[in-house]
Amino acid sequence: CECYHYDLYRIESPQALIELGLEEAEHAIRVIEWPQRLGHDFAPRSWLAITLRIGEDEARIVQWHAGGALATRLNLDH
Repeated sequence: CECYHYDLYRIESPQALIELGLEEAEHAIRVIEWPQRLGHDFAPRSWLAITLRIGEDEARIVQWHAGGALATRLNLDH
């Protein structure tokens, strides 16, 4: 399976997403930083969001949420 990484921090327009080849990688695993910059037209129908942060005493905290068909498959839709 192919996997692509996209850092959308500096994305300023939907045209830039097209230039990155985001649509062409639709059937691959796409790791997307700053996914809120995708906008409605490019948002995936099925997704897994992973949030990493440092907590008290330098503890690593990992949170994940799924949406779409993946949430249903993982029984996480509620």
